[in-house]
Amino acid sequence: MKVAFNDKKYGALLSNVFFPTMRLRHYLLLWIALLPAGYSAQYPSSIHLSELRAWLKDKTYDNEFSNLGYDEARRQMYSFTDEVGGKIQCIYTDFEQNAVYTTFPNPMNAEHLVPQSFFNSQEPMRADLHALRPSHQSANSARANFPLGEVPDASAKWHGVDGSGSYFSTFNEPSDNSDFSEGLVGLFEPQEDRKGDVARQLMYFYTMYPTVAGPLSDVADINELYDWHVNDPVDLLEQQRNDRIEIVQGNRNPFIDYESLAYDAWLWEEDLCSVFETEPVDLTKSFQPVPYPNGVIDRVQVKWYKQYPEVKYAPEDNAACDIQFWPIRDLVLNIPIVNADTSLIPQRTKPGQDFFKWPIKFQRPDVYPNIRYNWRVRCACDEGAGLMSPWSAIKIFNTPDFDPNTNIYTPPENIDFENNDEFKSLNSGQLRLYPNPVDESLILQSQTSGLQWSIFDLTGRLMLSGNTTSEQMVLDVGILDPGHYIFRVESTGLTEFLLVN
Repeated sequence: MKVAFNDKKYGALLSNVFFPTMRLRHYLLLWIALLPAGYSAQYPSSIHLSELRAWLKDKTYDNEFSNLGYDEARRQMYSFTDEVGGKIQCIYTDFEQNAVYTTFPNPMNAEHLVPQSFFNSQEPMRADLHALRPSHQSANSARANFPLGEVPDASAKWHGVDGSGSYFSTFNEPSDNSDFSEGLVGLFEPQEDRKGDVARQLMYFYTMYPTVAGPLSDVADINELYDWHVNDPVDLLEQQRNDRIEIVQGNRNPFIDYESLAYDAWLWEEDLCSVFETEPVDLTKSFQPVPYPNGVIDRVQVKWYKQYPEVKYAPEDNAACDIQFWPIRDLVLNIPIVNADTSLIPQRTKPGQDFFKWPIKFQRPDVYPNIRYNWRVRCACDEGAGLMSPWSAIKIFNTPDFDPNTNIYTPPENIDFENNDEFKSLNSGQLRLYPNPVDESLILQSQTSGLQWSIFDLTGRLMLSGNTTSEQMVLDVGILDPGHYIFRVESTGLTEFLLVN
């Protein structure tokens, strides 16, 4: 009795399927029950590996799978799920024979891609159509329970069909060897256009039955299976088989439905380069004796972070950073510097260490005393070979009045480096001081009032001091002679070089 359906998805499949009359009512009811089954939404992108496999089992198997039993599963496989043009085909060769509703269409039998001995021939694994395929008995015996993998051609026994379509095997490599499977004692390799099918079925089995047959590595190497999956993608016949199995068994193989699932469920690795999609942030600079605390100041230490707040590039980020800087103002003459050359400190790395700072030393030929510089930074993963971040925002640093002969700056005596681990820039986010250079009125912005501030000349002599009474104070510095000074907020240790015109 022929069954006809109008459903767009399965109508064409079922309209030509010939069910035994006694089972017709069963399949009609099963079909109606399955219409809303399955899943249509993409799997979640936020979970991976074993967590994702557990999600797949819960959502696509546990409440969907209906065990047909081994006999009925074979009947469906030989007559419906694997039927194409009235024929069924061996998974390991191109051998074909007529589709028929039976448990043993001699010489075909059922190949368990995960050998039955791995799970003691227990159901439901034994009867799951997503893990079964028709096979010529001889090819099935040749595979035995050997693992699957790449067999060296020179050592292989080849399994396929001759010009008349009859099964045969040979130790002589065929001219059309891609249409043959290969075997030797201890290893078996499916023919090229079946490798993806096999890979996706094995991934399915070890997702839905993760603990019953030992590890997947006993059957095949997951990296090799992934290559097979990529190189032999899902075709229309595999999609059709998935649709038909859903009709009779209730569930689908999600590795057929979603190409990217194989990687996400079995091989996913965190993309460490993703942190380089955004620019470095939170740029600051500082002056610090080298070696601390009793050394000399011979550099500006520029700092940056990969994320707020102050998240450093970690050793596993393998960051390589470019630091770019260029002069913009002479602080002695108080004149802008235009069209200056840009300096680049390229591809700096700190293997095995946190990376968030780099010294710009006064001994460099492009670093001069009493100059304001713009600077910015960008970083790349894989020690510079991978994704490069955008440039950061531009910040400034002022070089102090260091000795151009020794390239050393000697700070005022009352700057206590022993108790302040860094000579930090005042413009660091907590406070803001502007304009700089200044003529008469200096503005100090802070998040709180009541801060004590001081201005020293470069000999360390206190010139002005006071306390803030609001979050924005206007300070009169008109009594100061033109020159360089140090402005410090006492409670924070934050300090800024100040140029008075």
